[in-house]
Amino acid sequence: MRAVTEPSSPQATHPLLQYIDFHLTTLEQLLQRTQLDIIILQNQLVELEITGRIKVTAEGYIKR
Repeated sequence: MRAVTEPSSPQATHPLLQYIDFHLTTLEQLLQRTQLDIIILQNQLVELEITGRIKVTAEGYIKR
């Protein structure tokens, strides 16, 4: 029997998703909440956008 210790799905919860709301979340809010470097944060946001887990708007980010 296989132990369930880590998600096997590529759609598994990304740690950054806990900081993005279902309503508009700005880049400035994410920088404050995560304390990540802007380059690292932007790379993770691009990954989430490509995989369809967030929607990017001119004003910010929305969790799908």
